Amino acid sequence: MRELIDTYLSDAPGLFAEMPRPGRPRTRNVRRAAHSLKSTAPVWRTVLSAQAKELEFMGKAGTLEGAGRKVAAADVEYARVKAALEQSAVRL
Repeated sequence: MRELIDTYLSDAPGLFAEMPRPGRPRTRNVRRAAHSLKSTAPVWRTVLSAQAKELEFMGKAGTLEGAGRKVAAADVEYARVKAALEQSAVRL
């Protein structure tokens, strides 16, 4: 379990870095990054998984309008997940 937590915490920031942001509305790898986040997030939090799924579909459709707001919401949820995982990892 500790290895799974460590891997997720080390991989997730890079995946979030590939998401659209203000001033950087389009990125090539949104679909792949969102898919990876969606695939691993259910282990930790279904809300984050659902948010990543929406972003994945947006990337697949090639339309990222409004993605910045969705990424911001996912950032907030990821912060919650990260804090909970870090607490859990200390106890393992």
